Amino acid sequence: MHHQPRRLEQEATVSTDPPGLSSVREPGSITLKSGRYHLNTAQFPQLGEGTAQRTAILLSDYTCSRCRQFHATLQNLISTNGKSVCIVVLPASPAPDAGKIHQILLTVFHADKSAWRSLAALITSGQIPAKSGAVKDAAVKLLGADKWGEASLAHAGEVEQQLQLAASMLTGLRSSGGTDSLPQLLCGDRVLTGVEQDPSKLLAFFEKEAPASVPVTGKEFLPLLALLKTSVDLTGIKAGIPCPFEISLRNDGNAPLKLGWLALPPDCEVTSFPTGGIPPGEVAAIGLRLTPSSTEDEFSRLIRIFSNAPGNPGTVTIQGTLKTSPPMGKAGAKSERSSPKNTTLTANPQ
Repeated sequence: MHHQPRRLEQEATVSTDPPGLSSVREPGSITLKSGRYHLNTAQFPQLGEGTAQRTAILLSDYTCSRCRQFHATLQNLISTNGKSVCIVVLPASPAPDAGKIHQILLTVFHADKSAWRSLAALITSGQIPAKSGAVKDAAVKLLGADKWGEASLAHAGEVEQQLQLAASMLTGLRSSGGTDSLPQLLCGDRVLTGVEQDPSKLLAFFEKEAPASVPVTGKEFLPLLALLKTSVDLTGIKAGIPCPFEISLRNDGNAPLKLGWLALPPDCEVTSFPTGGIPPGEVAAIGLRLTPSSTEDEFSRLIRIFSNAPGNPGTVTIQGTLKTSPPMGKAGAKSERSSPKNTTLTANPQ
């Protein structure tokens, strides 16, 4: 439960982080807690431009009235100083309904950044209530039902990882002598807790505390997932009999590639999975096994691979025909197994 302020102008407090909590701005990324947390800023919602002179992180909760007010204050600041400051927004709250709202917002962000800005503005301005049902209805209206459904499936693993990261950061702040009260603005080795309404004071705070950006021409260290094949042909396999196959991939980036989640159809399972990070230039394989239904002549499946590389997810199509025909009367029947709504998420088996 969030404590209500006595007077808003007395709310914001600045504290010095324990050693190792300071954030360092690298090309396209922020590192916190001596490397424990590493964020590719392009993969998170932002207020302002990613090439801004200063970058800070906002831990916030859209169900908290103080957080919504602070978000609106920061948005007003960014509207006039967007080239000076960039705020990376990490929604964090242990409350169940807040978690649902944050999941919806992150899903919308990955589908359409403009729609995320519109949805966030609707919530922070009070035009829609900070309730998961109302937020989801607004998200579907902004994206359209089909795009919302596709985004919910395609980005589920990535969104879950982002929510876990935000929760871990909030827990880390509390365990290292800080607080889990929200909102919190992380700038350099300082944490601003509470609401500061004066834009000039906020701007002065950023200029003094927030780490300066490295010029965008600097070298960026990122992994890059390259699929050696984007489709696998399993023509001739037998219905009901497991068929093993592999998906080969290579890290074409210049930083370790870490695989996270797999979105699999229900008749497919993992048999082997790369552990640890895949070094730049190295090739790895994911082992899988497909057991197609006997009710279909032809089959087509999508497998989505989530990782720490930009451009998530990587997608591979599995297709083919069965050796035996389906029973009489069922030819041409469409299998429900290939429906996206039946796709399951498989966590990294590490």
